[in-house]
Amino acid sequence: MNNITISHTDKSTRKVSHHFFVLENEMSLHKIQSEEGVECELMSNVDKGIIQLSMCSEGEMKFWFGPSYSIELTSNQVMTLYNPAMDLPHRIDVKGSINLVVLFISVTQLHQLFVKESEELHFLQGESALQKFYAKDEMKASLGMCVNQILTTQLSPQSEKLFMKGKAFEILSHYFHKSDAGGDMYESCPFLKNYDNVKKIKEAKEIILDRMTDPPTIKVLSEEVEMSEYQLKLGFKNIYGATIYGYLNNYKLNQGMAMLDSGEYKVKDAAYALGYVNPSHFIAAFKKKFGVTPKKYLMQ
Repeated sequence: MNNITISHTDKSTRKVSHHFFVLENEMSLHKIQSEEGVECELMSNVDKGIIQLSMCSEGEMKFWFGPSYSIELTSNQVMTLYNPAMDLPHRIDVKGSINLVVLFISVTQLHQLFVKESEELHFLQGESALQKFYAKDEMKASLGMCVNQILTTQLSPQSEKLFMKGKAFEILSHYFHKSDAGGDMYESCPFLKNYDNVKKIKEAKEIILDRMTDPPTIKVLSEEVEMSEYQLKLGFKNIYGATIYGYLNNYKLNQGMAMLDSGEYKVKDAAYALGYVNPSHFIAAFKKKFGVTPKKYLMQ
């Protein structure tokens, strides 16, 4: 079973999160995020006949294959690893904040998915299928959008695996797609094509999460990140798949669930800590999202 394990290389208390989903017998999806200042190692092993797609939305990391050979992966890049003859264990050194999505899929299953369109799998044709393949490319905007949604969308546990399975297939379709026009349909969107705009929108996301109990208005937020309100709202929806306040409310409810899970908060305490003026508003929103009131959730 292909997997990724994490070990800290210092005594830092900063966090690294690793969530993974086994989607099929030979397909799994991992999302890994770390805070600024983190130093850690990720240990990965690609079994022979397995393809590993590593997609870096943000940050810098170095893949080590043995003591001397390494490949760097940085923001908005994707790397493909495939070796049909032998397992490929490797170490990934991380320093600082990263957002990484990794997809494992067997070459057999990939062929089955593409069947008639197998000519798109350029590195798996003819004699190439018997050779190892390592490649690093810039992520197309469409793939980058899909990766960002994997990293940021908050769902109930019941829905999350289905969402991730759909996104795994979406990753494959975007990665292997060949446009007749030679372009990417998302490249026409200036908010995804312009990396400075993307950075500003990500900064806006961090601002509303840091100040979730008293978030700024759209007007104030747009001034802080130096974008027009229209650009900010449209760009945020393009990248994160939700309005600014819709994203924030979703995040707060997931935080609320985690607070209740900890056993350290009563319902009203969690509501106030999240910035709800009236606990009844938190209760109503919680039930709408998760299908059960906070009290019944605690009883379950």
